[in-house]
Formats: sequence, structure tokens, C-alpha cells
Amino acid sequence: DEKSNSIVKETHHDKPLPGICFLRGSAVCILVALFCEDQKVYSLLVDQPRIPIGQAGCLEIPAGMVDDEKQTVAGIAVQEMREECSINITKPSDLVDLTELALKGHANNLPSIAIPPSPGGCDEAVRCFYLEKKVTIKELDEMRGRLQGLRDHGEYITLRVVPYEDVWRVSGDAKAMISMFLLERLRQEGKLPPAGALATPLNA
Repeated sequence: DEKSNSIVKETHHDKPLPGICFLRGSAVCILVALFCEDQKVYSLLVDQPRIPIGQAGCLEIPAGMVDDEKQTVAGIAVQEMREECSINITKPSDLVDLTELALKGHANNLPSIAIPPSPGGCDEAVRCFYLEKKVTIKELDEMRGRLQGLRDHGEYITLRVVPYEDVWRVSGDAKAMISMFLLERLRQEGKLPPAGALATPLNA
């Protein structure tokens, strides 16, 4: 394990500030809304082990780290949707950057247009995206319980299809809560169209 020591001082009093920082880096997450031919709306959660909280299965929205700084955050989101959900996004513009819409021009107290979920101990900053897709009942059934993830990277993911309205109940994922809140507020302010207006066919 690599560690580094540094001394950070408060500007006005020139006194060191205590703290330990886990340098994790930037990340993206994607809130998915699937508009099915049965007139219901569903979402996708990934079920995977989370050792730090002692859970063999933890339900979260698709997400990933920005490991390649040469890629755009939207490009990383497209990659994660392919790896974790087998959804190929041919047009990155189908992804709505909720974080940028919400924070641009208003995030003066943040180092970037991203949300730090745990700034007391970690430098991670998350960009939240939203994706709408139209699906058939057959396509939806094919997603249920599908095994996903990159095995050589230690990813053991099972795809879960849940009613969109139940995401906040069945998942304790902070990224999901934040994304749903941003989506709701942006719609209320007229910065996004009504639900379903952005939906395109699956893998189109």
C-alpha cells in the first residue's frame, strides 16, 4: 500500500489541520429509467459484494471510477453502462449530466463540478448522469439476474431490475438518492423535460 504524509495549515492561524484522506479520485454514476411497453417505469441496480460494509450483496446504481484521464466523464459513463448493464450507448448525448445542470455557476465552494459524497475522509467526487431507454417486456426479462462485470478486475455483478419508484426504498446507495433528488429538482425548475421525453430504444 502506498502512503504519503503532508501538513495542511489553516491560512489565518497557521496551525496544522488534522485529518486522514483516502485518495480515491473522480467517479461517475448513472441513474437509469426504463420505460417499458407495459406502461411501467423500471430502473437498473447492480448487486455486488462490498467488503468495507461487510455485505455479500449491495444494491447500487451503475458507477465507476475515472481511471483514464484521457477519457471524458461521459465516455466513462458509456463504458460503465456497457460493462455493468450490457447497454450500448451509441450517442453519449443521450446521457444527461445532472451534476453539471445543477451545479454549473453555483458550485463556488467545490473544487469541481462534481459531488463529494464523503469529503471528511475521501477526495472522491462523483458526476451523476441520467439515462432514459424504451424497452420491451422481453428485453426487460433478459436483463433480470444477468451476470455482469469484468471478472479479471474482480467484478462479480448481478443485474437487478426494480420499479423506478422503489429505488430509494430498496437501495441504500447515496449516489442513487442524490441522482433522484437532482433529477426531481431539475424537472421542477424546467431544466429537464417530463419523464419519458428523452427515451430512445435500447442499444440505439
